[in-house]
Parts: sequence; C-alpha cells; structure tokens
Amino acid sequence: MNRAQRRADKYRKPRVDRNARTLEQRTAWAKLIEDVRPYDAGEMTENFVQIRCAFERLRTGVGSLTDFDLVGKHLNMGMLRAEEISPALKEIMVLGQQAFVRMQARVRRGLTLGFDADGLRDVPEAIDAFEAITEASSPQQMTIAINKMFKRIRDGHVLGVLE
Repeated sequence: MNRAQRRADKYRKPRVDRNARTLEQRTAWAKLIEDVRPYDAGEMTENFVQIRCAFERLRTGVGSLTDFDLVGKHLNMGMLRAEEISPALKEIMVLGQQAFVRMQARVRRGLTLGFDADGLRDVPEAIDAFEAITEASSPQQMTIAINKMFKRIRDGHVLGVLE
C-alpha cells in the first residue's frame, strides 16, 4: 500500500457488510411460520381446563375475582374473533359476556359472585364456542384479538350494566 492509499484509508468510512444480519433477522421467517400455523391438537388443553375450573368455581359460588377475570378475558378474546367469523357465533359470545355483566352488577349490590339462570345456560355455550374458535385459530390471530381487546378497553368500549 503506498502513501496515498494509506492516507485515503485513514478517512474512509468502514465498509458495511450488507449480508450481516442478526440472528433474529435471519430466523424471522421461522417465527412467522410458527405464528400462522393452527394450534396442535391438545396444545391449548391446559388453558381450557383452567377456564373450565374457574367457571366451575364461579358456578358453585366459591370463585374469586381472579376466576371472574380469567373467564371474562377469554370470552372477550373469543368475542373479538367471533366478530370476524360469524354473526351467530358472535351472538353466543355476547350472551356469555352479558352474563358476566349481570354477575358484576350482583357483586356491586353486595351479593356473592354467582350466575343467574340465564348465565348458567349461556356461559358454558360461550366457553364451548371459545374453545372451538381457539382451536381453529392461529397464535397470531389470538394475539391480534388480545391486542384489540386491550385497545377497546382503553378506548372505553366495554359492555355496561344491563338494566
């Protein structure tokens, strides 16, 4: 290298390797495939059992607000997915949600956590519908539903107490 080249090298910007990518960038395709695949059979069974157990505790009157939140949150997600799938499916989910609104009104009046007769009929149907929706959805679709659910809550679009 001669003197002119050394001087030019001194002020030259370092060369950027355009093919150098992080591990995350190189494996982005795998994450995308993982997100859009349907759930495997039995993959969500543990979550479904937790939801059913929480509903059973609420049904028998020994449930807590944690149980209420768990079942209500999953029915919210199911309702958002049902809106994209079918109006009839959405109606099933709305009936389950309305049972939770009535239960919340009971608690505010000083009564215990528990369902009325309509709630005992509507919530198990909504849980069944949620399970069917989840099994037919991909992880990415459920993540989108969670994000929509929290956005609606932040925007104040929640079911109110029915009179």
